[in-house]
Amino acid sequence: MYIPRLSLSIMGSTNSRIETNLNPIKTYTGFENHDNELVISKESFRNKFDLCFYDLADLLWDNFKGDRSSNDEFLVLRKYQSIIEYLSSAQDKLEIFLSLFKLRALSESDVKALFKWFLLGRDLKPDTWQLIITSILSSDENGTYKHHTIVSCLNRLCPDICNDLVNILLQLLKDNHSFNLTDFNPYSLSGTILTSDLQWLFSTFLTYPYKRAPETCLLQTTPLECEQLSHLHCLFDSTNHGMSLTRLLELVFDYNGPTIVFLKAKEFLFCLLSDQGLKESLKTFGKEYSFLYQIQPKFIRLVSGKLGTDSGIFYANFTSKTSKRGLFVGHQPLISPVIEINEDFTELKYNSGLPIRLNAIEVWAAGSSDHMSKLEDQKKWESDQVAKAKERKLKNETWQDSADRFLLELDGKRVCHSDGIELP
Repeated sequence: MYIPRLSLSIMGSTNSRIETNLNPIKTYTGFENHDNELVISKESFRNKFDLCFYDLADLLWDNFKGDRSSNDEFLVLRKYQSIIEYLSSAQDKLEIFLSLFKLRALSESDVKALFKWFLLGRDLKPDTWQLIITSILSSDENGTYKHHTIVSCLNRLCPDICNDLVNILLQLLKDNHSFNLTDFNPYSLSGTILTSDLQWLFSTFLTYPYKRAPETCLLQTTPLECEQLSHLHCLFDSTNHGMSLTRLLELVFDYNGPTIVFLKAKEFLFCLLSDQGLKESLKTFGKEYSFLYQIQPKFIRLVSGKLGTDSGIFYANFTSKTSKRGLFVGHQPLISPVIEINEDFTELKYNSGLPIRLNAIEVWAAGSSDHMSKLEDQKKWESDQVAKAKERKLKNETWQDSADRFLLELDGKRVCHSDGIELP
């Protein structure tokens, strides 16, 4: 059997390649020849990562350096490639990062280190950390967080939490990056309730139809999860528009795209996700991508359209007196609502409890630009019609045959529209 001749080609200390007369073996920047083997030093490996990932780089190094215990200064090419393969192919990405700690239970500081990787180096406000530590996750009697509990909670509540980190690491390790994380800030929305912390948290679990790829993204080819909420448009903010049902109906209920609604009542913060917008109807609405979440004081998904009946999880009626009035949410919203809001949109009941006064409301449009264009066109048409109605002057002969005049006279009201009309 013919064995192809192996030739070694060294292109300096970086970007070296081992080549055969058949196919080159892929290597990466920072590799050098050491004892006839391509290796990368720990310093060169670390320098591939942004500063916020140095501790992660050290853990990856320690876990993948293999059996070269006699020389911890280098990582061989095949081990380096195994990191890339592991990140690319592992079905449960969360397990990758938890296994780096080599502990069955993590301390609170370990959990925060883990989440800072997921946040791409960002920090969170104290109340958001508190929400994660005490609500999204749960500690044991020793105040530690068991490996399997973290996996279970995050895969259930925040299934996309690892995606951005994995994509960033693959770009760094494959030398395909031309980006700077230091100045990267995808949280450009300026909401009163939807803060940058909540934008990140929502990016870890929201899916279609609420997410959309931006026109430009950090990695150029693949949008990060945290970049896919930049299209959101605030339709209503009670801080600016007031706690007004009239304004809410006017600004929100004509929008027919996916909608995100925040309701703040005392210590509670609820989020309604409707894939069919909000609308007044004697029929329920909100299909498989509609949900109700409680964000505070405990983060939990209360209602899912996937589990509901075919008729939808929302019911809204503020006009008709022949049916229940208000906004109702639940798997059977008219029979057993999880939350119900009164017809004035001032009070909220949770699980049929006592009414709680609504403190703040915020509504975001999450659909495509076409949805917003249609809404803007509709509002412009309505505004034009109002302006035309104000400018219109009824002519005498038109008023004489007017249905309005006839109805007024039936009611006993004799109206003289102008001097040209004489009373009989």
